[in-house]
Amino acid sequence: MRKIDRPTWHDVYRAGELLDGDRCLLLLLVRLPFLWQAAIRQLYGVARTSISRRLERLESAGLVTTIQPPFKRGHSPQLYHPTDLGLAVVGLHLERDHVQLAKHLRLRRADLLACLPRLPHLLANYELLVHLAASQPGTPRLLAWERPWHRRFRSPSHKDEVTITAPIYTTIAWDGGEAVSAFLVPDLTTVPLDVYHPLISGLQVFREAIDGDAPPLLIVTQHEHRAIAWRKSIEAVARQRCEVPLTAWITTWEALRTGLDPAAVRTLKSGKSIDALFQRVPLQPVSHSESGKPIRRVIGEPLAITSRGEPEGARLSRLALELTPTDRHLLDLIGRHPFLPSDSLAILSETNAKTLRQRRNRLMARGLLRLAGADEIGDLAKRELVELTLDGLKLAAAQQGLTLMTAVHIGGLAGGGPKDSVGTRPVLVKRLAHTLGTDAVFVHMALTARRRRAAGWDDELVEWQNRTVASRRHFRPAGYGIYRYHGRLHDFFLDYGRSTISVRDCIEKFATYYAYRDSRRYERDYLEFPTILYVTTDPRTEERILRTAAAAGAGRVQALPVLVTTWDRIIGDRDGLLGRIWLKPGSDQRCRWLVAPGLSPLAT
Repeated sequence: MRKIDRPTWHDVYRAGELLDGDRCLLLLLVRLPFLWQAAIRQLYGVARTSISRRLERLESAGLVTTIQPPFKRGHSPQLYHPTDLGLAVVGLHLERDHVQLAKHLRLRRADLLACLPRLPHLLANYELLVHLAASQPGTPRLLAWERPWHRRFRSPSHKDEVTITAPIYTTIAWDGGEAVSAFLVPDLTTVPLDVYHPLISGLQVFREAIDGDAPPLLIVTQHEHRAIAWRKSIEAVARQRCEVPLTAWITTWEALRTGLDPAAVRTLKSGKSIDALFQRVPLQPVSHSESGKPIRRVIGEPLAITSRGEPEGARLSRLALELTPTDRHLLDLIGRHPFLPSDSLAILSETNAKTLRQRRNRLMARGLLRLAGADEIGDLAKRELVELTLDGLKLAAAQQGLTLMTAVHIGGLAGGGPKDSVGTRPVLVKRLAHTLGTDAVFVHMALTARRRRAAGWDDELVEWQNRTVASRRHFRPAGYGIYRYHGRLHDFFLDYGRSTISVRDCIEKFATYYAYRDSRRYERDYLEFPTILYVTTDPRTEERILRTAAAAGAGRVQALPVLVTTWDRIIGDRDGLLGRIWLKPGSDQRCRWLVAPGLSPLAT
């Protein structure tokens, strides 16, 4: 069938004579736009060749169309979404107005364009759903899907109404089996866990309001340390409210891709139906028009084409269609750690300097990056320090599934340039030498891990949090990180001391460390208190910090786990931060931070 440029109701009536299988597939794409063929096959439960033929029929009839953004390394699959004709056919089948249906399901052109910057987060949602659907035998049936799940309700213990938003609520059933309901939380570990605290607290209140068990949380995160932090956060909220913790099943993306445990998924069965979970929105019935009259457009032209009268935000949405995984990685990295030099970006991106500059210049040409000028930072401009523009910050926040305001205040995004300064940028510029010194330590750690991987080890700088994310009230380290060494994850706080740091500053710094540890507030975020790595610029500063740390720990039952060294020792040792370069307060013998199994910390 030929594609229809301006469909009429005659075309809708004609296309409405679809085979049942094709109609069900179209309904799936109306509920889950931007699905790819492998995901459709898993959710639909039929053979690959059958899905391919049905998709070809729908596309040739003008009922669905595709986009193909380079969101995946290598060959990116096509992502399917319905057209205006497809929406009208579904509306005819459901006997509901297709314009209101598109508004309810967020399928209008502006809604689809708004999805494009958030595409990595959306596709992570779909990946989690696909693995859940594949966890049980039989053909899956998607009974409920809300993204986001948003409710206002009144709790017996609250005078005012409470609002709660979850990323995804879904219910799936399989042939001959019970339904499973869950709130899906795909955690990409690009944002601090505090982002999810309102969700955990809200679900605790919601469970009280409905006088029963709310569906469990199905959480997928990057590594076991993050999974532990999730469990601690859920338990802490429950203790605060003197209630039983929420039911949550937490796994990692690596474990998820080997397959969900069928027995564990069956424990998530929904039990009795909870009306408060389901959203019922009355829609007007379809109004049958003259067969030759054109249908109302809600999507219009292909998403990559500019339509007349579109808002400015649509430009960024179409720009997001062109971003590669490396581009998105750079936006996220520079947004969280502005003013990184190009050579550092090359190390963190594991590419050569020439390729990195080409990618950087391409993003600069699109108005997403900028170089800090000499009028802002003086001679340091020669190092080509890069930051995101305001548009770049908006895209970096969106691909994390956050608004820009949330990403700035909780995730620590900063940049925008002197005219559109966002977040902590003024402080970072004022303390630029400290910022560059702290960043250099993390970059050198990533370089060390890269060299060791080339030699056959499994080292990796798994996580790097900036000052905003790592801080807790008055406790403000320069950063926090997780390093994998010999198969184990080791977390640490990093502080950077220049020669200008005074004894008073050191005393205040260690006082906040002790207060944070002794109050046991760290237990909400970490399995145990992380090691404090203190890097200084010269031996005299190193000695000053060691004396202050020893004095701060005098008379205490347990001293802080502090290690101090100088930057010259780090770059002068072949093992970098893993070398025998560290001093403990009160000791004059240098040791290692991390020790391979069977070795002594004092081994050379």
